[in-house]
Amino acid sequence: MPTYSEQDLQEALADIQDGMGLGEASRKYMIPKSTLHGRLHNARPRAEAFERYQALSKVQEDRLAQFIQKMEALGNPLTHAQIRHIAQRILDLSGSTHQLGKDWATAFIRRNPSIGTKRARRMENSRVTGATRKNITEWFKILRQPEFQAIKPENRWNMDESGIMEGQGSNGLVLGSKETRAIQRRDPGSRAWTSFIECISATGKRLPPLVIFKGKSVQAQWFPRNLEPFQGWKFTATEKGWTDDDTCHEWMRKIFLPCTRPDNPNDWRLIILDGHGSHATDEIMWECYINNVLMLFLPPHTSHVLQPLDLAVFSALKRAYRKQVNNLLLFCNDTTVFGKRSFLEAYRIARDEAVTEKNAKSGWYAGGLWPLNLQKPLSSPLLVDDKDQPKSQENESEGTLPTGSTSPRAEKRCPVPVTPAQKKQLREWVANLQGSKKLTRSQRRAGLAILQEFDKEKAEKALLQCQLEAEAARRKATKVEKRRKVEPSLNERFASIVEVQKAKIAAGHDVDALIVESEVENRGSVGDCIVVSTRRLRPRGGKK
Repeated sequence: MPTYSEQDLQEALADIQDGMGLGEASRKYMIPKSTLHGRLHNARPRAEAFERYQALSKVQEDRLAQFIQKMEALGNPLTHAQIRHIAQRILDLSGSTHQLGKDWATAFIRRNPSIGTKRARRMENSRVTGATRKNITEWFKILRQPEFQAIKPENRWNMDESGIMEGQGSNGLVLGSKETRAIQRRDPGSRAWTSFIECISATGKRLPPLVIFKGKSVQAQWFPRNLEPFQGWKFTATEKGWTDDDTCHEWMRKIFLPCTRPDNPNDWRLIILDGHGSHATDEIMWECYINNVLMLFLPPHTSHVLQPLDLAVFSALKRAYRKQVNNLLLFCNDTTVFGKRSFLEAYRIARDEAVTEKNAKSGWYAGGLWPLNLQKPLSSPLLVDDKDQPKSQENESEGTLPTGSTSPRAEKRCPVPVTPAQKKQLREWVANLQGSKKLTRSQRRAGLAILQEFDKEKAEKALLQCQLEAEAARRKATKVEKRRKVEPSLNERFASIVEVQKAKIAAGHDVDALIVESEVENRGSVGDCIVVSTRRLRPRGGKK
């Protein structure tokens, strides 16, 4: 069966109006002659003809699709469940008792090609609001200064720190028996955090890594027997498993400066890194000063858009590491221990797969840092700006009628005895207008325009209510309250909800409903006192 799109149909109609025969246009575009004949005689498209059977009208779905694009541009994409909730609210405001079907969201996406289901990437709110076009454009002006332009690509470096849980593998699809609904996978249970520092150049070269364990000191039992693959690596231990001022200073002295020394001692080096506090100490600044090293800090919360390691290396590194963890646990048993020794083996293999020359160059290219290209970060899909507007459906003004409708001007106004209060009544009135032979075509078009404006008004009202509810919830969650210690009973270790309520009232916090202890609890509770027996005790072996 031949298939065609609305665009093919419009092109066929344009060719027919230019003089092409009906049969020739039908064969060229593979469109039935009856369809072309009907559209030439003002037949309605299939989507418009079956609009009355949809839960939401086309105008309401257009407004909902536009709202979805705006929320995406603001960094708050909606889920299928949230879209269903908003659509149901629109129906309720329209006076309809109809409930959305289970496949409504799928049909909605099919009717609106500009909307699609995508995988969301979680990101901190500070990153969403910090990676703006203005900040990135201003930062690139620094890179275009002569002293930075003169630095060779082999002397341009990017350094960053990241971390991995020791025994965390991937949650990919697995094979098993069809008779069971779920499959259990062995897990080592190790959740110790180990971080590492990597550094790559614009030419794809990588420096030996610095592995930072969590602990007081590095232990020999953490390492495998064969130490040859780890030659050149550096290891240390910190209290929290992350870098600190001393660790970063030692990395600069023992790894970066010796391994990146240029052939010409007068050549300057550039290191691009984020604004972590340990990267900007006085000791590091002095080392950079005496060794001709320029430090360039990324704008705050923009590493996901600009930093080469984040763009092309770390994601591939962690993905390869999780795959190696699954391979090591393939034939494990209950006595298998996945510790730091297994971590080093898995990380070494994953590093050889991910921290490659190709990935390093790709990271520099994707961030536009080498070769310099401002359009690369500005065109990144991760760049979210609150001033951006959706790419489509922005030409619609407040009083403009939707595409395909004509002006509601009519030679004679249609008398309406009773103003319809619900959408169902308005549909019946418009249907009567369509079937009336006494009305002109302009009057019938006016009825359709009124129905579209009704749908548009209800959709906007429902979306506005959802936004107001979300804003009220946000204000309630971010409201700063005074600190007040909850004082439990002297003889109790745990605080009760009544004691928490007393503390909130004493601090001046709002309490929705008062919770009162029942008389039975008050009468039977001995937590607030010490009961002393009044019965005389008879000494052992004595007389009464």
